[in-house]
Amino acid sequence: VPDEAPDAVDAVILLDIKGAPDITEPPAIEAAQDIFIDKIDINIIKKSPNAEVRYTLDGSEPTASSPLADSPITVTQTTTVRARCFRDGQPASSVTSRTVTKVAPAPPIKESPTGPGIAYKYYQGEWDDMPVFAALEAVKSGTLADFSLENKESDDHFAFEFYGYVNIPQDGVYTFYTTSDDGSQLFINEQLIVDNGGVHGMQEKDGVVALGKGAHRIRVTFFERDGSDELHVGIAGPGLPKG
Repeated sequence: VPDEAPDAVDAVILLDIKGAPDITEPPAIEAAQDIFIDKIDINIIKKSPNAEVRYTLDGSEPTASSPLADSPITVTQTTTVRARCFRDGQPASSVTSRTVTKVAPAPPIKESPTGPGIAYKYYQGEWDDMPVFAALEAVKSGTLADFSLENKESDDHFAFEFYGYVNIPQDGVYTFYTTSDDGSQLFINEQLIVDNGGVHGMQEKDGVVALGKGAHRIRVTFFERDGSDELHVGIAGPGLPKG
């Protein structure tokens, strides 16, 4: 390649490469969640077969003498994993980083659940995002067997607030889901876990939380501006397949 282009405006350089390109991609770091209670397994995935991947667990930048990522890693404390590809002892990719955080599970509630089913409050109004439910006056209230929009009084411009309890079978990290059209949010013990707000078509959002064995308060909010409307709520975790 010349030091200067022969034509400052329309210079073109052609490279004739023999064989398939050999591009080194940064490794991927996979874990079930970003939080854990006791321990968590981390997999460092090599995307480039002709490179080797080395990693650190103290947040420092990997070097050619760092441990080789050739098997899953189990950590028991809050850890920042950093990984990088090397070729012939030289860095060959950018550094990939992920932090997993050890947390204590939220304790179950002390009061006894009030009874089976999901209590609800129904509201009417026009919103472009999640309303402030504490400032609204309910049109009606009652109890349903599950999270459902069946008691709506119109097809548009309404909202629901559902509240009840979820029974957690064992200490662990649980994933909660809402799939909704339009917006929805899910709270566990009044902590926002899933934010699926806004005006949108049917979409799923999720969030994770560490919970202790026993009953926990759950509150789900939903609003419908116009068009179609639908809401599904799910949970997955130790002893609970997604459903």
